[in-house]
Amino acid sequence: MSRLSRDQIAQAADWMARLWSEDATDADEQACQRWRQASAENERAWQCLQQAQARFDGLPAGAGARVLGRSRQLSRRKFLSLVGLGLGAGVLGLGGTGHLPRSAGDNHLATATGEIRHLFLSDGSELNINTATELDLDIDARQRLIRLQQGQIMLSANQAQTPFRILTAEGSLETAGPARLDLYRSEQQTRIELYQGSARLISASGSSLALSPGQSTRLIGTSIAAPVAANADTSAWTEGRLVAEQMPVDRFIHELARYRSGILRADPALNQLKVSGVFSVRDTDRALDQLSRILPVSITYLTPFLVNVSHA
Repeated sequence: MSRLSRDQIAQAADWMARLWSEDATDADEQACQRWRQASAENERAWQCLQQAQARFDGLPAGAGARVLGRSRQLSRRKFLSLVGLGLGAGVLGLGGTGHLPRSAGDNHLATATGEIRHLFLSDGSELNINTATELDLDIDARQRLIRLQQGQIMLSANQAQTPFRILTAEGSLETAGPARLDLYRSEQQTRIELYQGSARLISASGSSLALSPGQSTRLIGTSIAAPVAANADTSAWTEGRLVAEQMPVDRFIHELARYRSGILRADPALNQLKVSGVFSVRDTDRALDQLSRILPVSITYLTPFLVNVSHA
């Protein structure tokens, strides 16, 4: 049986979004039923998304759309947005919280899922931008500033009279340079890995910390976590690699999923398995195949966008 196309899955997800809305009518349900009956491929796409939702929520595979929409483990908006099939924010009305104000200039940068960019900045510094990252960049004679909305960057900052500042919703970092550091903002916290130079952190509540080279910390809410040793492997993404050293498989899958459109799910029982190795984030199918060759795991492709990893 051939794999479903991106367009077929997108149509099914669009119908699910319509039926999950608060103002869905009987006419909407009847129209969806007619769409499903119009072709065998339409029905396959519909059943595929229902099965995927059931896998993630622990619901029976035959559960109806309204039941699926009430899931607490994975919200309907999160589920459909994770599919990554071109259902833009205008369709689902998706939004975020804890974001910084956008800059007034034209310096907004964003990377798509799986995209990694390398930039040379006007002050001579270098900036790597990881997958699914959004930021505003302002560099001129008066300031060197990055507003990191979400995602991950690696900055190699040159020394200058004007310090380099990085703002996130959880606080700020300032370095005079030269400095090399990695910042990752996700789930209302910011992780900092300082490899070279010195930096000063200020939390949203005003507390501060001087970070030394070789140290790592997190801005969590309004507090700053105690520093620990920086992990050099964290920056491997700049070369398109994911380095794992005795990493729990469920965490490995979570990291790899950042570079893949759709849903990549690991069975929670896999947290007992640990993986070591170097994997490509530019070819996630190859990375999954590599994982299945070194550990007793099974990779199941429900569609190109819905993949389940479980015990073999």
